[in-house]
Amino acid sequence: MKGLNRRGVVAVLRVWARAQGAPPGGWPPSLAGFMGPERVMATSWYPLPVFLDALDLWHRVVMDGSDAAAIRMGELGARQNANVHAAAIRPTAHESLAAFPRAWRRNFDFGELVVDATAEGAQVAFRGYDDIGPVHGLLHVGWFKALVELSGAQGAKAEPLTRPWIDGEPLRIALTFRE
Repeated sequence: MKGLNRRGVVAVLRVWARAQGAPPGGWPPSLAGFMGPERVMATSWYPLPVFLDALDLWHRVVMDGSDAAAIRMGELGARQNANVHAAAIRPTAHESLAAFPRAWRRNFDFGELVVDATAEGAQVAFRGYDDIGPVHGLLHVGWFKALVELSGAQGAKAEPLTRPWIDGEPLRIALTFRE
């Protein structure tokens, strides 16, 4: 996955560490090098497991570890990276959602997104990422909610319809909103 996604998570962890110190038990070995002065390059490719370790630490240590916290992390991430994803943020939520599967491929070298319009908004289905965990999956719920809000939609709501970590089905997210 692209460093752009990882950079924001590492920045949050660094700010937290300046105020609180290292988490109980220290930094996981996969993150230890990134908690020092080493830069996370936005355009470099990094292994997904290291990103997931960072997300898990943010979720457990900085946030409260709840499902709502994971969704909030996604909303924060979407808003923080809105300028980077500007090419996918279009005048309407449906246009933005239609453009986002291409943006996914620029940031992740696996899986794909399928977006279908519905009478109430849209559904986003993940393909080729069947082992997505709860933190990353719920982060996407919040991320897509924020994406449609950034596109001008009103009354946006998002919820997972299927969750691989519970029911073994690929992640599908229902979005409801008004243009």
